[in-house]
Amino acid sequence: MSGIGTKIIVTTTRKGIPGSEVAALVAETGWEYVPRAELSIETLARNNVAEGVVVWEAGGPVLYLGNDKFFFHPNMGKNRLVQHRKGRSTDIMARVLGVRTGDEFLDCTLGLGADAIAASYLVGETGRVVGLESSPVVAPLVKWGMAYYETSLNWLREAIRRIEVV
Repeated sequence: MSGIGTKIIVTTTRKGIPGSEVAALVAETGWEYVPRAELSIETLARNNVAEGVVVWEAGGPVLYLGNDKFFFHPNMGKNRLVQHRKGRSTDIMARVLGVRTGDEFLDCTLGLGADAIAASYLVGETGRVVGLESSPVVAPLVKWGMAYYETSLNWLREAIRRIEVV
């Protein structure tokens, strides 16, 4: 993500109507909103001389960079916690750092948030997890992706929602 140019535009799916979340993302990032108008992502990027196109999809924002796409997903954070909940393994990070209920945890390299997700679950509702991400592209995509991520695993959704992304 560090090699991305400066211009990113935001749009909706072909049939999507921009909602308050799209307006909030645009206000937070300074990225330009461009109506979709039934155009392909490639055409939108070309017409607007944009390096990337963020499409607000059902699960949150997805960044398209040519043939690649980037979006929030719980990645290894979920896998680590599933194993932890089954009692098959103690999370190595939690064991080494001694993370406990009520602790405060600062993740200085948030990325997709695997460590922050694990920490948020372990510190629980009485703890606090803050994730720092230096990339001005990754940070808002992960922040908004976390806010809109849906899963049938309530414990995972709640852990993700408690993370403060800075």
